[in-house]
Amino acid sequence: MKPVQAKRKQSQQGAALIVGLVFLLVLTMIGVSAIQTSTQEERMTGYILDSNASLQAAEAALREAESFVKNRTEATLIGAYYADPGTSPESSIPANWTTANARAVSTITFNAGAINLVKALPLYRIEKQPILPLQPGTPLTKEAFLLTAFSTGGSGNAPVVLQTSYRRDIPE
Repeated sequence: MKPVQAKRKQSQQGAALIVGLVFLLVLTMIGVSAIQTSTQEERMTGYILDSNASLQAAEAALREAESFVKNRTEATLIGAYYADPGTSPESSIPANWTTANARAVSTITFNAGAINLVKALPLYRIEKQPILPLQPGTPLTKEAFLLTAFSTGGSGNAPVVLQTSYRRDIPE
């Protein structure tokens, strides 16, 4: 008796190679998609860190502006002080913030390591605000200021503008 031989050689003709290549193509597409997602998440995390550093720097600038105004008379409020409301440059435009029209923070009051996270020292402006006496004819005992701070973060692409009102007794 002769052994029976099957003729499988001719019927396969490289089908396993094609299936393997398609499988590798699918795996490559999944890998590329995962890398793109990871890269996007990294960018978002970096922006959040940058925005947070900018926010903290602007907060520090507001605290310094409050301290600056607290113990000074109007005559000694120098640099970035606007006696007439509405005369300061538009605060929402980053290009309007220069050391010529705003005061740079001299000391950063938040964590010393965070100073490396901001590109430039934050700036602030002080504007005197009109205040009316509680009753007509009574002398004013308070004065009000609008304090505005600006910071850009580490990349310069995360600008933050913060404002607060500050009221104090009129110094004698």
